[in-house]
Amino acid sequence: MTEFSSHAAGTFCWVELASTAKATGLGAQVMVPPRDIPKTGRFSVVSDPQGAMFALHSVPKAEAAPKPKPKPKAGTKKKAAKKKAKPA
Repeated sequence: MTEFSSHAAGTFCWVELASTAKATGLGAQVMVPPRDIPKTGRFSVVSDPQGAMFALHSVPKAEAAPKPKPKPKAGTKKKAAKKKAKPA
């Protein structure tokens, strides 16, 4: 496991990125390999070529939710009720 004790305390940035491989291709060094966070996504921690560490985070695509039923137009029920009330 990577030790972080040699780094000073400070702000830790999270960047949404789909791939740790993309970051390493740009010169980043992997400090914590990609890991799953249940029901949240994946993350990893990398450092840039100058040594600044930051976390990469990717969010899973949302599952398809059922479409909500359209709301009836205002007055629709009243018109239908009036039509039924009229004698034929």
